[in-house]
Amino acid sequence: MPRHHTPLAITCALFALVACGNGRIGDPWGGPGGGGGGGGGGGGGGGGGGGATPGKTSLFGATTFRLTSEQYKNSVRDVFGAEVDVDVALDPDEATERFSTIGAAKVASSTVAVEKYRDAALAIAKGVMAKAQGIYQSCQPSKASDSCVADLLRSTGKRLFRRPLSDSELAGYQTLVGSQGDDPVVLRMGLEFSIAAMLMSPSFLYVPLVGVEDASGRVKLSGYELAARLSYLIWNSTPDDTLLAAAEAGELDSAAGVQKQAQRMLADPRARALATRFFAEAYKVSRLKVVDKKASMFPNWNDQLLASYLGQFSRFVEHITFDTDSDVLDLFDSNKTFVDATLASAYNLPAPSGSGFQIVKVDEKRAGLLTSGAVIAANSPSDRTSPTHRGLLIVERLLCVDVPPPPDNVNEEAISTTEQNKDLTLRERLERHRTDPACAGCHSLFDPAGFVFEHYDPIGIYRTMDGGKPVDNSGELDGTKLSSVKQLAAHVKADPRATSCIVKRFYEYATGHEVTLGEKPLVGALEQDFVSGGRRFKALVVAITSSDGFRYYEPNN
Repeated sequence: MPRHHTPLAITCALFALVACGNGRIGDPWGGPGGGGGGGGGGGGGGGGGGGATPGKTSLFGATTFRLTSEQYKNSVRDVFGAEVDVDVALDPDEATERFSTIGAAKVASSTVAVEKYRDAALAIAKGVMAKAQGIYQSCQPSKASDSCVADLLRSTGKRLFRRPLSDSELAGYQTLVGSQGDDPVVLRMGLEFSIAAMLMSPSFLYVPLVGVEDASGRVKLSGYELAARLSYLIWNSTPDDTLLAAAEAGELDSAAGVQKQAQRMLADPRARALATRFFAEAYKVSRLKVVDKKASMFPNWNDQLLASYLGQFSRFVEHITFDTDSDVLDLFDSNKTFVDATLASAYNLPAPSGSGFQIVKVDEKRAGLLTSGAVIAANSPSDRTSPTHRGLLIVERLLCVDVPPPPDNVNEEAISTTEQNKDLTLRERLERHRTDPACAGCHSLFDPAGFVFEHYDPIGIYRTMDGGKPVDNSGELDGTKLSSVKQLAAHVKADPRATSCIVKRFYEYATGHEVTLGEKPLVGALEQDFVSGGRRFKALVVAITSSDGFRYYEPNN
């Protein structure tokens, strides 16, 4: 007979198993290939390559990263099927870093976070046993030692932990399945709670990069660790069976083997979103959904326009980086883009024939990403344009120039739209930046480039008037006078710093840390190959993932 207290009893057993630290379930460093996770604390280990010998590469230190919310949900879908509901509340991602990947290597999990992961695991496991197909339905055990139980646990554990379960881990989960007796209903509930235990385990929630030290003193990541690192970068999800098989066969032990798998993965449709994720985070578009625009001033700012902006951004980026495999810097000055009916109206272009997005040629008012509604709106305050924000986009995010942070006592009211200054252009309101010595030193670096964008209002719509006066969009960059965003885009594209910046930023995105002094020789070599290969994005992905900086770390950094 089933016992009425079975769910509570199994839950208690589940927590005991997840919490154990004796090399069985939940051991953050247990299992083959240094698998497992980083426990409840934050991941990001390792410091910079300080003290490196000039011209000699010194790699970053050990790292552990926590799955982002999107990676968690993608992994669940890929392991259990799209029919399983993943609409669960998870701990928020670390959003204060330049890239989510850097935040994932620094985030710490609080008690509240652990409770959210527990509740999510229980809800998902219940859905798996109710809705998932295959072995999750066919396994109807009469005892915990039935072969289908071990098969289910092995296959599920390997996909969730990105490595095979150790014998002790498998035994622990089997014990949990049968902990309340051999009644068929109770055994199925035991399978459900075993899946929940896996989803709660640090071995799923965290991806540690442990490796084994080689003769050179560097630590080489294991095949399973590289499989996880590759998959969460390129697909934003757990490795597939082919990638895990390559890890098991030792095919990821060489740079050539990693290149082969990276190329295979980039040919999969799931890889296309990698370019969108990277450039959206690099140019702040990923934050657009939480950007506030003053409704009284911009009534056209709505969910429909936002969805069209984001759809255009992803289609254009993926067109350049995947469809045409073009020079990635064509993103800055292309005279083509994608529009739907909403965007055609916003951009004052002819409506496309048919439904959805279609590629069109734009006029002189638009140039690549720099004048896309998504980038303009993401780099504008709620009630006005901002040569400062837009200039920083160019100088800091496209050219990788280090800009000091603003002082604490910045007076934003002086440049906001008020009754007193509503008849002044923003250029006139920003006059203080050019005359106050405390402001001029920094603002002279980026405001002049930002003024070139003055024809675009805070939601990305082209305008000709500002404060009742004709827009003055004259500006400059590095002493070159500019009078249009097309001129600015051409100037940026020709600047070697733009090429260097893309390589540097994608290396940071891929590795989850900022480039250190010791890594500069390596990143410089990657840049040379990037240029000689025609600056192709997919080639850059393959080069970085097969580099020493992705496959190794140095234990003392």
